[in-house]
This record gives sequence, structure tokens and C-alpha cells, in this order.
Amino acid sequence: MNRLHLFEFEDLPWFPGFLRNYGTDFLQFLSNKTNMFVPLIPWIEKGLQSVGTNQIIDLASGEAEESCL
Repeated sequence: MNRLHLFEFEDLPWFPGFLRNYGTDFLQFLSNKTNMFVPLIPWIEKGLQSVGTNQIIDLASGEAEESCL
């Protein structure tokens, strides 16, 4: 299987910061208003229980550092 090298425009150094911020703000607004991730909660809880933890460490949050959820 060939590897696809994909990218996000907002990760490129020339991409305007205000557009990057607008995009992430819009995604947060959409997530809050539609509860689009609520159906995933039981699936995530089951996965966490199966490995015996209650923590998720996000290593790809886009801020060049890890964040604990």
C-alpha cells in the first residue's frame, strides 16, 4: 500500500494565523452546538475500561506539546 502524504493548510508556515484561529474556533462551535461527539462517549469509555485506565494523552493536538484530556 502506498503512503499518501497529506497536509493541512493551517500547518503551513505561510498560512495566516487569524484564519487558523477562525477554523479551530468554528470547529469548537460546531462540536458544542451539535453534540457530534456524544455518540462516541460509550465507545471511548469501553476502550478505556478495557485497558484499565481513565486517561487519554493526546500527542497530536497541534500545539507541539502533549495534552492530557
